[in-house]
Amino acid sequence: MAARYGGSVGCSGGEGGKAMCQATVYLNGEVIMEEVIQINPTEGGVELRSFFGDPRIIAARIKEIDLIKHRVYLDSVGEGKR
Repeated sequence: MAARYGGSVGCSGGEGGKAMCQATVYLNGEVIMEEVIQINPTEGGVELRSFFGDPRIIAARIKEIDLIKHRVYLDSVGEGKR
């Protein structure tokens, strides 16, 4: 489904017939993480989580979320990423 709309990752069947979708996250226009399943606000920015790998906390704010293309755009704040 996502490829049809130009997204870089898709959705798959999930629990209870709901789709599980992942997003690609961009920081200042560059891809910083793919297959993101959860984004949480933190005191220092945003925390990004995927199925595999460690969560990342990025010193950024959400600029835009494009649900059709499965993309999240962030803008840097402060000194970068941790």
